[in-house]
Amino acid sequence: DHDLMTVGKDCTSLTYLDVSHCKQIGDQGVVEVSNHCSRLEVLKLARTEFPNKLTDVAILSIAEGCGKTLKELDLNGCELVTDVGVSWLAHQAGATLEKILLRNCDRITNAGCRALADHCHVLQKVDIRGARHCTDVGI
Repeated sequence: DHDLMTVGKDCTSLTYLDVSHCKQIGDQGVVEVSNHCSRLEVLKLARTEFPNKLTDVAILSIAEGCGKTLKELDLNGCELVTDVGVSWLAHQAGATLEKILLRNCDRITNAGCRALADHCHVLQKVDIRGARHCTDVGI
């Protein structure tokens, strides 16, 4: 998180950041990037290990800090992300979000899918494979 915090503070014009599969990245680092990198368009946070290090705290911060410019968000494997985070992201980034990857985000339900459908009008790709609580009702 410390290195990501430094990137956030020193690279305020950043538009693309891929820290997928970085084991030590957690909410604190993502919050710092979100607070300082308001031009971020692509953020990749996919996890295969330590899926519990990123929560709705990070997603809420992304929505608030980068929601006006964010086009792509990869949260594959972030098991603690819930409908709360996805819904807030949909409200804040709905005008720009084109792609969201939520594979194996098991806490996402029909409510999260519905928020994406209702608010993300330019959305082109949604990946919810492995989100066992999303049914045909949410899609």
